[in-house]
Amino acid sequence: MRMGNNYIHIVKRIILVLFLITLSVKGNAQRDLVTDAGIFLHNNNLDSAKALIEQAIIDTDYVNEPETWYLRGFIYKTIYNLNEKINMQSPSRMIALNSFKHSISIDTSASSVKETKKSIAYLLTTFFNNSVSCLDSVVHRNDTTSFKRALDLFDFYSMNLKLIDSSIQAAEKVSFLKRLA
Repeated sequence: MRMGNNYIHIVKRIILVLFLITLSVKGNAQRDLVTDAGIFLHNNNLDSAKALIEQAIIDTDYVNEPETWYLRGFIYKTIYNLNEKINMQSPSRMIALNSFKHSISIDTSASSVKETKKSIAYLLTTFFNNSVSCLDSVVHRNDTTSFKRALDLFDFYSMNLKLIDSSIQAAEKVSFLKRLA
């Protein structure tokens, strides 16, 4: 009888250890920072999405994954679109752009790079549009720095456009230069 109690006790311990291991594995699977950040983004909970993706980019499990950086770019692009679109010096726009650029630098998938370049192109278009709007003499009549800002924004746009297009679109450059004149 005593042998039976020891056997039951050992089996209970094994079951408890297996249960704890299973619980631990489930806990890690549920604690996927990038997936959770994506869910928060999908549910428009940008503060939580931002907090999780910032944890992910310093976590060794995620830091070298292009998806981490792409999602970070997308989260900050969304923040820019919702909260900072009128801010020509939007920090979220720059974080988004730099995150997309980093994603491309570590990605090997042509289809992912293509999608990432679309997001970069969108953000660069906002820089181009800002540069042109700085040239509006009615809006910026008394602002002597607006032309310098326009040139800086256009230079930034031109420099980064090379990431997605090997030749700057001549029509956009001509359009900008005509407005500048």
